[in-house]
Amino acid sequence: MAMHVEGGWGELNTRGFVVVRNFLSQESLSMVLKPYLGKIKGERFEFHPARLLGPEGVAAVTYLEGRVRELFPEIEAGSGLHLTTFDPFSTFFPNNYDGVEKRSPPAGWHSDPPPYHLFQDMSQYLNCWIPLIKPKADTSGLTLLPMDALRQADPAIYEAIHRHGGAAFASRKLLPGAPGYWHSHRNYEREVLVIDRDGELDYITPKIDVDTISVTPDILPGDVIFARGDVMHRAQDQLTNRVAISVRSVNGDMKVHKEFLRRLPEFWRKGLANPEHHFGAALLAAFSFHGRETLTVQEVLDYLTAVFRRSPAEVAVAEATKGELLSILGLTEYGVIV
Repeated sequence: MAMHVEGGWGELNTRGFVVVRNFLSQESLSMVLKPYLGKIKGERFEFHPARLLGPEGVAAVTYLEGRVRELFPEIEAGSGLHLTTFDPFSTFFPNNYDGVEKRSPPAGWHSDPPPYHLFQDMSQYLNCWIPLIKPKADTSGLTLLPMDALRQADPAIYEAIHRHGGAAFASRKLLPGAPGYWHSHRNYEREVLVIDRDGELDYITPKIDVDTISVTPDILPGDVIFARGDVMHRAQDQLTNRVAISVRSVNGDMKVHKEFLRRLPEFWRKGLANPEHHFGAALLAAFSFHGRETLTVQEVLDYLTAVFRRSPAEVAVAEATKGELLSILGLTEYGVIV
């Protein structure tokens, strides 16, 4: 069957997402899924960055990026969204099905933090969410918060999340700084939106229950959802085994600024300085490597790609020393604010 874009690419400017039917063939789905199934152990699926699954994982991502790149001209013609390159961290996302939905709640309402810290404008970042294993069209999918409906129902929440990432609806009982904060939104409480603005974390009480305006498209493997990076989303449920892969494209001509990272709230600066992750050191090292305060997204991605081809130990130091990383983030040591 021919590929079909429901509603047209202009929906990216209104709802913030588009459903594309018949994007991948069964043969293509099997090829993409093969390296993941060869990696997991036992019956419980796990998260895996696709490029770390050996040559077959790299080939799967390269194929998917090629398919998405073919759509760049019509996406720009239909929406004005200019895409040129890809976020290198394509990842397989299982829903960790355990047969009892309440035992291990799926992720609640959020927008992703790492790409926001990396690209700084999520309205020019497009996530292609591709279900690979999904037995039922109306189960275990992706639930999204339409931007047009949100703008009408709760303008304050809309203005807060527009172009933003790293936001979450959460309980007031678990706010940033509390153990397990970022996962507190998994309890499905929607008492407050937590988002950073002007270097401080802001807490906004929604006027509505956002679930009442949410949309969960019925899709099966072969169909995909393209969603802007600022669209809040959550897992629908854990009623069946589901595995998806996320391939993310971005405008490589956008400018990113070191000062943006300096102004992040304390909670996120601590995360960037976490020695277990290496991401913060490598990201900040890109500015040091080029000797400039402002870079293009493509310059940052080229540097990150080169760094992450080396060992984690080399990534941790990269071109920036530990002292420089801490100084830039305003920390005295890892996880301690000046």
